Amino acid sequence: MNIKPTRLENLKKAVSKLVLFVSKKDASELDRAGVIQAFEFTYELL
Repeated sequence: MNIKPTRLENLKKAVSKLVLFVSKKDASELDRAGVIQAFEFTYELL
């Protein structure tokens, strides 16, 4: 896979945020919706 450096950095940041969101223990419904959106955004960067 050939990803440009800036895209790779964006992907790393998005994955980092996704991991942070998923690790929350007391997530509300709104939080879970945000995690789904973060996953979709991360997936689009691939």
